[in-house]
Amino acid sequence: KRKNRLEGQLIEAIGVLSNALKAGHSFQSAMSNIATDMEAPISEEFGRVFKETQRGMTLEESMNRMVERTDSDDLDMLCTAIIIQRKVGGNLAEVLEKISGTIQSRISLRKEIKTRTASGRMSGFIVGALPFLLLGMMTVLNKEYAAQLFETPAGRAMLAFGFVWECIGFAVIKKVVTIKY
Repeated sequence: KRKNRLEGQLIEAIGVLSNALKAGHSFQSAMSNIATDMEAPISEEFGRVFKETQRGMTLEESMNRMVERTDSDDLDMLCTAIIIQRKVGGNLAEVLEKISGTIQSRISLRKEIKTRTASGRMSGFIVGALPFLLLGMMTVLNKEYAAQLFETPAGRAMLAFGFVWECIGFAVIKKVVTIKY
């Protein structure tokens, strides 16, 4: 939840950085603005980077530590671009605006993928739950018939076999509808 919240705040944080740089503030001052003006968790992370750099840690090391803590690909892209820009030079505000556009595109793509795979995920859950629901209904409606599955060795073997294949099927469906981005 923290990672998702942080990634949701990232576009706004980039805007704060970009606007502060355009107004003539230093990068350190722009990070301080994020730490004081925005909500957690992004304010905590940038506040920590600000404090670490004030105490003598290099910006590169501090940002790499922030990326490790948050495990966010979008934040990694932002930090990498900032570090490269500080070494090479150029207009950081312009670079930040391009990164913001890229991150917005990635977020909308993730949402679209999630929407398009929703029916597959729901179908997987329904197909996965169906045998258990049928077994429960069969047990309620005709106990003698269902008892054969639980009381005889052949019935227990069939239940075990069915359960194993149910788990395999669930794993396959989950793999099919899960898209890494």
